[in-house]
Amino acid sequence: MKVFHGSTVIVNAPLVGVGRRNLDFGKGFYITDLKEQAISWASRHLNTNNLQILNVYEFDKEGVQKDSYRYK
Repeated sequence: MKVFHGSTVIVNAPLVGVGRRNLDFGKGFYITDLKEQAISWASRHLNTNNLQILNVYEFDKEGVQKDSYRYK
């Protein structure tokens, strides 16, 4: 499955536990299967004067370990 990440840098090895805490879903590496959405992330007004990169990855859903956690 092809997934996308819009950014101002090339990301060869995504790190999941890095990032800002105040994002919608907290720290993490945000990807989407919608190419246009990732392009819009890279093209945000904040990035107007920066290089805009569309990172493309092949995601193996079968290889992902799934853990369940209960939150209050």
